[in-house]
Amino acid sequence: MPKPSRETTPPDAPPRAEGSAERNLARTVALLERWDKGVSIRELLDGAPADPALHNAVFTLFRRQAEIDWLLARLTPGRRIRPRLRRILRWGATQVLFADGLASAVVTDVCVGYVRRRYHAGEARFVNAVLRRLAARPAAAWAELVAAEAPEGVKVGLPDPLYRQWCRHLPSIRIAEFAALFRRPAPLIVRLRAGAAPPDEVAHLKPLPAVAWAPGARLFRVVAPGAFFASPAFRRGDYYVQDPATLLAPALMDIQPGECVADLCSAPGGKSVVIAEDLGDRGKLVCMDRTAQRLRRVRENLDRFPNATLCLGDARRPPLRPGCVDALLLDVPCTNTGVLRRRPDAAWRFSNAQLSKLVRLQADILEAAAPLVRPGGRIVYSTCSIEPEENTGQVRSFLERHPEFVLAQEKQLAHGELHDGAFAARIQRVEA
Repeated sequence: MPKPSRETTPPDAPPRAEGSAERNLARTVALLERWDKGVSIRELLDGAPADPALHNAVFTLFRRQAEIDWLLARLTPGRRIRPRLRRILRWGATQVLFADGLASAVVTDVCVGYVRRRYHAGEARFVNAVLRRLAARPAAAWAELVAAEAPEGVKVGLPDPLYRQWCRHLPSIRIAEFAALFRRPAPLIVRLRAGAAPPDEVAHLKPLPAVAWAPGARLFRVVAPGAFFASPAFRRGDYYVQDPATLLAPALMDIQPGECVADLCSAPGGKSVVIAEDLGDRGKLVCMDRTAQRLRRVRENLDRFPNATLCLGDARRPPLRPGCVDALLLDVPCTNTGVLRRRPDAAWRFSNAQLSKLVRLQADILEAAAPLVRPGGRIVYSTCSIEPEENTGQVRSFLERHPEFVLAQEKQLAHGELHDGAFAARIQRVEA
């Protein structure tokens, strides 16, 4: 699409829709290229300047990718779409079918122009044909086609490996309920920090009922994010952005002031903050993670706690002496199937091979952690997964190998409207 000359665009004119769309497409494609190389969208967006339009485009794309890919296959029967073109077509289909504000013709022109400039004319003609066919029917008509003819996994918006995994351990009605939640953004929920004064003015906050697994936590849903993040209370650090499910593991730890506690997979630090608050100014908290970059987030979150120490290390080989801690948190790497509203790209990482690899890693971390706990102490093992292999199955296997530990308590949280899915188990070491 030809651009107007500099003289025809006043310096104070608002940006053209095409210009904003071109930037959005270019940035989305750049993120997807890095995602294809193994970097999570969370890491990519955390390190990028705030851009709500980019965030929305990327998250909507992943939430709707099953439907988009099925429709693209219908529109291009028998053709293998190159990855570089598929990224662009996914962005274009997301805008045409699931976004407001851009006309289909603008979306098509932006995608075609992008391909023509970077690749070649033949691929631009292909992209043009696909998107024009997509735009020729209303979004509602394509939704009806998906509902009538697509495989069950596509209908609920899940990649095939994850859909088949869930069919093995979840009833179909639960799969449909969870999948419907994942298509909607997660609510923004904050916790009033320990010691902070109760809010005087809550116009931008809606108080939430206490959760059963952490009844003492005061939780609020943010209804006006702009006003809340600009408020003196947030700037003072009175609130912490925290999904209620992340309170499960710290609650099961039953921290007592004066204890020595370690968190071996601590980044980004939300659970560590709760533990530090429970310890108060007595006791010691050691927070470890495997990279300096990940520990930076933990340091920012714990800057007000002088008894918290940061440690760089691998949880499979923790640099701590045996029997040195009273309580140990293992919030282990997992498939993230409990947090797909916040990390929709995790659904597209899931595979049986990935699950098996993570189960082995989790077992290794548990093995390395077991000697660190003193007799009478405890391990809290937690994930943000709903997969039995990572949760109850992992705990049972550990207990079979370690008769010196017993299961004290465990809880699986399913996804809910106001919280993510999560699992935690407290494993007690018997007294000598």
